[in-house]
This record gives sequence, C-alpha cells and structure tokens, in this order.
Amino acid sequence: MKLRVAITGAAGTLRKCSSAGLAQTRICEFILGLDIRPRALELPIPALFLRYDITMPWGEFAGLLPLPRH
Repeated sequence: MKLRVAITGAAGTLRKCSSAGLAQTRICEFILGLDIRPRALELPIPALFLRYDITMPWGEFAGLLPLPRH
C-alpha cells in the first residue's frame, strides 16, 4: 500500500525539502500541502496545495477539497 501524505506548513523551506524527498520515494503516491502562505507544489507525483490555516474550523477545510470522481 502506498502512502498518501498531508503536510502542514508546506510553504516553508523544511516542508518543501520533505515534500520533494517523499515525492522521490516509491512509497508515496500523493501529497496534500496545507499552508496559510501561497505555494504551488511542483512534484513528480500527484499533489494538491491548499491555502488553509489549520487553526480554522474543520468544516471550512472540507469545502476546499475537490469532490471525488466516480
């Protein structure tokens, strides 16, 4: 089973390095990046970056996620 990873503070330098490192492994298939600062993740695997403050109510977070395709 491959990992699907969410990284908070994804716009920071340390997180950018960890995102890139995870993307290079064969154990990770998707990365979700969350941060209050804008940052586009450019990775060799599927990834989604959402501008979000994790101290906000979680109901608002659910509204940012794309609906699953069937």
